[in-house]
Amino acid sequence: MPSQSLVVGYHGCDRRLVEKVVAGVEVLKPSQNARDLLGHGIYFWEDSHARAMRWAEAESERRRSSITAPAVLGAIIQLGNFLNLMETEALSLVKSAHVSYLSACASTGSPAATNRGPELRARFLDCAVIQTLHQLRREQGKAEFDTVRGFNRIRVIQPRMDLACQSRNQRSAAASAQAPQAFTIADTKVRPRWATEHVCETLC
Repeated sequence: MPSQSLVVGYHGCDRRLVEKVVAGVEVLKPSQNARDLLGHGIYFWEDSHARAMRWAEAESERRRSSITAPAVLGAIIQLGNFLNLMETEALSLVKSAHVSYLSACASTGSPAATNRGPELRARFLDCAVIQTLHQLRREQGKAEFDTVRGFNRIRVIQPRMDLACQSRNQRSAAASAQAPQAFTIADTKVRPRWATEHVCETLC
């Protein structure tokens, strides 16, 4: 839903990337993983530098991780057309998209995605449904969402579809004409430079 609000988000990444983005020589790249909780986009922890840092530190311990020096990039994000999964109306949209997704799978004979792994952390179904929602809006000529907010542990919208992840409040930004402004945590100085390019086949 349209919003002019600004929020502060924190993106866990490598120190080298923080320096390049703030210097304006590189931009954040949207995640395109099929297991992304809120669909494709650039993920931020809302108002939580500590959680972003913990994520970056945990990611740095994985084999072949691109993070060797965990750091956090701050961003001021204009919400724009905003899918807030803490609101009933947004949950209804996702539920309808889930029904459409399952119908499409049945009509093509394709197996529906499922959330898998420990604590269902690989959110293949959630991602597929959010992507379906974006596709449906494009086909219907409706305004695409610029940002999506996840929510703390709530209820399951559909069987095996949770959309809540370790009680975290995430935001994914995508397809926005107004990208976040980046700043470093050391001096918290906002740089007059756009830091992110967004792609939306999809969002959040």
